Amino acid sequence: MQIINTMSPSGIRTADAVIRRYLRQTPVIEVAGESLGVPCAAVTVKLESLQHFGSFGREPIMTRTRTPRQASVERTLIEPIRALDNERRLQVMHWLKEPTKHFRRQVDGDLEADGVSGLLIAEKLGISQPTVSQHMRVLVQCGLVQAKRIKQWTFYRRDEGQIAEFKRVLRDELSPSRLDDQSNHE
Repeated sequence: MQIINTMSPSGIRTADAVIRRYLRQTPVIEVAGESLGVPCAAVTVKLESLQHFGSFGREPIMTRTRTPRQASVERTLIEPIRALDNERRLQVMHWLKEPTKHFRRQVDGDLEADGVSGLLIAEKLGISQPTVSQHMRVLVQCGLVQAKRIKQWTFYRRDEGQIAEFKRVLRDELSPSRLDDQSNHE
C-alpha cells in the first residue's frame, strides 16, 4: 500500500536544507523520514516536483512514505530488477559468473579474485568504455557487482552474497503464503 502525504511548510523548509545540494545530480532522492518530521522510515522525493514549484517554501510537495520493510524490499529487490532490465547488463552478469571462460587474460588483476577490467567488458560488448562505465555503475549501485580500483583501471566482479540475498527476498516475496497475505490486505 502506498501512502501519500503532503508535507507541511516547515517540513518543506527543512527539506530545502537537506535536499538543495542534490537538485542537479539526481532525479529522485530518499531522505530519512524523521529528519523531515515525517513518521516513516524514508521519504522519496521527486526533485522535478520540487523544481516545478520553484521554491520549497511556497507550495506543499507530494512525497511517498514507506515502512522499513517496504524500504528494505525496494533496496534488495526492486533496484536489482531495474538494473537487470537491460540485455547488456544481464549479459555482463552472465559473463562475470565465469570470467576465465569468457574473458582473455588481463595485464593487471586476477580475473577471479579482482574481477574483470572495464576495458575487457567494453571489448566483449563492442561498446565504448564510458558506456560500460554507465552500465557497471548501475550494477554496482544496486549491489549486484563490486568495483575495485587497481592503478588506473576499475575491475568488476559479482557480489555473490548480495545476489543470494536478492534471490532469497525474491523467493520470499513470491512464495504462495506471502502472495495470499498480500491479496487478503487489498
